[in-house]
Amino acid sequence: LLETTGDARWADEFEKTLYNGFLAALSPDGSRFQMYQALFGRRGDAVQHNQCGMTTHCCNESLPYCFIDLLNSVVMTDGRAAYVAQYIPGRVVVELTDAGRVEIVQETDYPASGKVKLTVNPERPARFALNVRVPGWSAGGKPGWKTHEREWKRGDTLEVEWPITVVTHRQNGHVAFTAGPIALARDVRFGDGPIDANVVTQRDRSGFDAAHPQLCPIRTDSGDMWITYAGLLTLGSHYKNDNERLPSVVRFCDYASAANLWEPSNACRVWFPVEWTPDER
Repeated sequence: LLETTGDARWADEFEKTLYNGFLAALSPDGSRFQMYQALFGRRGDAVQHNQCGMTTHCCNESLPYCFIDLLNSVVMTDGRAAYVAQYIPGRVVVELTDAGRVEIVQETDYPASGKVKLTVNPERPARFALNVRVPGWSAGGKPGWKTHEREWKRGDTLEVEWPITVVTHRQNGHVAFTAGPIALARDVRFGDGPIDANVVTQRDRSGFDAAHPQLCPIRTDSGDMWITYAGLLTLGSHYKNDNERLPSVVRFCDYASAANLWEPSNACRVWFPVEWTPDER
């Protein structure tokens, strides 16, 4: 769809699937994929054996093709312009009519941050458009393509930044949080209390206000977690009595890192049930 229509929203969908579905399905050593991913629970091989009487399953055979699709869609071209569809560190060479072979080098830690530096190395100086995707989740501009058309020569750079903010999502009496394209999850390894605890919230003057924690990016010493956030939340399990609520520091990681040890003791959760304060029920 992205190649056929050129519509940047399909790059957005590819991105969400890549970071929250594909990478989360990989085993710790990258050798196999999980068939089904729960937004609450554990990951591992338990549900993968003996599908249709086989000792393997089609996810292990099919999902590696995603790597090929990813490589083909990082930087695309229609022959006249280049389109940076995915923000991933590395180098890509495309062929443009006026500039010949053009190397585009990306330096970024996206989506840990929204900062991206592009270095453009055309075979010969030429005027052409370099289109960069404005992520659909970004408040930094209208989603789609932002065009930078100019005379490009070897060594020219372009720096863009899409500020990443944490967004609260509400559905069916539950809340979840995302940071840019990343779904955030609690993990038992943080030791921040039961991951199945309710999130305590209350109504405001407008009628309803689910938890809006100020989640901030943090560093972690765990080599098993990629992106981590922390903020103050009041959890239902922290009630001392009906009139006292104790906010505490609650940590989150990206969904792909959550429960990624594939061990029985390693569990995670993405959606959290809302618990009203006693005087607001």
